[in-house]
Order: sequence, then structure tokens, then C-alpha cells
Amino acid sequence: MKNIIPLDILEKLSFKKDKPVLGYKSDDKFKDINSETVRENIFKIAKQLKSYSLNKTDKIGILLPNCPEWVYIDLASQLIGAIPVPIYYLSNITYVEYVIHHSDMKMLFISNKDFLNCIIPKLHYFPKLQNIICLNIDIDSKNIEIVKTFN
Repeated sequence: MKNIIPLDILEKLSFKKDKPVLGYKSDDKFKDINSETVRENIFKIAKQLKSYSLNKTDKIGILLPNCPEWVYIDLASQLIGAIPVPIYYLSNITYVEYVIHHSDMKMLFISNKDFLNCIIPKLHYFPKLQNIICLNIDIDSKNIEIVKTFN
């Protein structure tokens, strides 16, 4: 089965490249992100995800607040055939650990150092988790940074 939803969204984003499609608040001001930038960021993240040799149906956890990066990662995951596993950002650590373990996710995107500090000492409980990627939430998606890679 093809990834119809992300492809359909990407196709629609290609029509009006300068039209704002996402927004975020920064310094008490709302800023727009145009469709071309959204599309570029989705493809950029999909390419990065592929570089980790993720297979179709591998799970990718998304533990982020409401932000444009959440959308980029979700659609990029689907674009490469992986399965995004959203985790509500205000969940407690026990629930987060439960989802990581029971979903068998291979990769986790986070932006909260507190969650990272709780997860790192318990890595032996998550045998499938190979990568944790910490985002410093800023609108520019170039800020994706590998915190630790596990083999």
C-alpha cells in the first residue's frame, strides 16, 4: 500500500509555494511558515530518517509539544513507510516508558531534557530503541541533534 496521505499533502503543498500553511508563536508574535518551507523540511527529515536504515513499519516516537517540527517528523515518518507513535507531551514518565517499551519503537524524538534524563538510565528496558534525537525547539529544522545512538 502506498503512503497516500503524506504524498497527497506534499502534492497540495507544491501548488502555492509562498502561501502560509503553518504558524507558531515566538517572542509573543505569531509567525507563518510557507508551504515551500514545510515541504522542504518534510523531505529533509525524511532523508535524515532514511540515513538511519529504518525499515518500513519501524516505529518512530514523537514526544514533542505542539510545534511545526511535530508535523514535519510525523509526515516524514509516514513518507518513508515508518509508523509514527505520538506520545502526549504532558504525559508522566511512567506512561512514556510504557509506550516506548510496548510500541517497540526504534527512534524517539524529544525536546525535554527531563524525559531524556529519565530514559537514558533505563535503556535496558527498551531493547528496540536505537536512537534518541533531541530537538532544541526552534523553527529552523536544521537544529536536529543526535543525543545518543545505541547499538
